[in-house]
Amino acid sequence: MENKKGYTKEQYEKAKQVSLVGYVTSRYENFKDGNTIKLKEHDSFVLFPQTDTAYWFSQKIYFKTTIDFMVQFENSSIISSIIELSGDNTNYEYIDKKLKKTAVLEKEIRLPNKDIDNKKLFAYLTKSRGIDTNIVKFLVESGDIYQSEYKVKKGDKELSFSNCVFVGKDSVGNIKYASQRSTNTKGSVYKADVYGSNKSFPFVMKSSQQDVNWVNICESPIDCMSYASLDILKKEDYTSVDYLSLGGLSDKSLERYLDNNKNISTLNFCLDSDVSAKKVLVSFKEKYQNLGYTVLTDYPKLKDFNEDLIAIKNEDLDSIINLPRQDINNEKVISYLTKEKGFEKDIVEKLIKDKKIYQSKNNIERNDKKYTVSSCVFINNDKTYGIEMSLYSKDGKTEYMKEHANPEKISYILNKADSNRLAVFNNPVKSIEYSLQNKENILTVMNMKNIENSMIDFINKNHEINNIKVCIDNLSLKKLNTETKEYDVINYSELIYKKIERFGKNNDITVEDKRDQDNNFLQSETKTTTKIIKM
Repeated sequence: MENKKGYTKEQYEKAKQVSLVGYVTSRYENFKDGNTIKLKEHDSFVLFPQTDTAYWFSQKIYFKTTIDFMVQFENSSIISSIIELSGDNTNYEYIDKKLKKTAVLEKEIRLPNKDIDNKKLFAYLTKSRGIDTNIVKFLVESGDIYQSEYKVKKGDKELSFSNCVFVGKDSVGNIKYASQRSTNTKGSVYKADVYGSNKSFPFVMKSSQQDVNWVNICESPIDCMSYASLDILKKEDYTSVDYLSLGGLSDKSLERYLDNNKNISTLNFCLDSDVSAKKVLVSFKEKYQNLGYTVLTDYPKLKDFNEDLIAIKNEDLDSIINLPRQDINNEKVISYLTKEKGFEKDIVEKLIKDKKIYQSKNNIERNDKKYTVSSCVFINNDKTYGIEMSLYSKDGKTEYMKEHANPEKISYILNKADSNRLAVFNNPVKSIEYSLQNKENILTVMNMKNIENSMIDFINKNHEINNIKVCIDNLSLKKLNTETKEYDVINYSELIYKKIERFGKNNDITVEDKRDQDNNFLQSETKTTTKIIKM
């Protein structure tokens, strides 16, 4: 019988037995730290699994029960906390406090009821999260996401709430896993796996193509949708690859996915940029490389790829490009370009003054030692693209190169001139050399996958172009042969040249092959450091 407090003794006793560790870890992003567990966003909040208690060091609050946590951390009332924790429609771990043992209730998955429509889901994912509308439509139609509704009694009133539900299916389409995320953008956020979920069945955005060999791996379903939306902004076909959510930082779902998709050969980990994600990524790379997979990584410029997407949507370009921090001077850049590359000093100083280049400073740690590394950063005027290159080389090859790009823009560094000729480069130093000696249009594309789109974009805006010079370096690409399990070396520059040549023939444009074999596209007599690059 319910007492004056609003709950029965039986409800209170049942609520007290709900595992605090189980409750918190199922709702908040966390990571292990020795024998304890910490929350990602509040690393001073520490869970102690052995005693099923917690302590919030920054606030000096001790939590003995899940009721304590809901009241003091989530600002819930005691009555609503007890009623929720003791409800029959919950999926919690119950602890026998006397025996200190966990008894997990094993039951079939109980999916939340579908709402009458998906309006709140669409508004939240497309407007608040910036997800491409077509992606959301596709996932709703395929049944991989839907809007749920649940009602809670509060006094004489019945309140209705909506969540986004993301599901994971087995090989024949049965739902084995589902997680919910509240659609509200203000107040407390509800995130939890539903009752009976099996985390080894991942949320997957499947490609529309057969025999896909590439999967992008993210931490959450929203990260997957965000990464696919960024692909759309980069004018790439997001339907040509799979996207998988780990549902955190465990790879159990990835293991099952790979067992069922033997054609996958490339794993692209697109995790968050925080410390815990970077730590676990080290073990992932070693594990899956040893299993014969090609392992790639892609880091967000901000905290995660959804923040990147939102920043682009809001045109917050400076934060999304996140150019390297500038050094106190440019001495090493000046020395490198004058002594190694043959530029006159006044030319280099003018490039620095015009903010075309600058010297960056990076602190790196290697073999437990800290080093300061300087690089040369080349940027274009509207700050939509930059390239960072090391100031030293080995066997004539650049040791370090990193792009900083706004994915919404086609990535290139451009010098525009009043000419009908276009020279295409993949090296900013050589393009500067060429531009100082030739009054022609220069297109420098470091992301070679974008070279064709970059040319098309420029030529569509400059119809007078009738000649293209191909001045790219000799490039090779290692590709894993799925049959022999060995890497084949592909002449990448030849493939690029053929692309450009076909484009020229289709548009009545002459294409000249001036690829960098002997620096024959430069007007200097030699390729040694004695050459002088002048205006």
